[in-house]
Amino acid sequence: YILRKIAEKEGVEITRGDVETHLENLSRSSKIPMERLVSIMQQTGQLRRIVDDMLIKKTLEHVLQKVKVIEVEKTIPEEKKEEENS
Repeated sequence: YILRKIAEKEGVEITRGDVETHLENLSRSSKIPMERLVSIMQQTGQLRRIVDDMLIKKTLEHVLQKVKVIEVEKTIPEEKKEEENS
């Protein structure tokens, strides 16, 4: 749900070309003709799931490109230091 909202806000979309490329690769690797593969996926509802999965993956990639990792040094609060030294 959160990733779908991020995708919407950031304008991340899955194009028809994205889906076709994915299905072509799946057709090739499974040795199932493209038309039959699409038909099976439509009948079983898997096509919608694949598109959703692709959107989530593309959104994660988008978010990861924008993330800035900051290393933070772990510090011990003064109270803990005093307890450890006692």
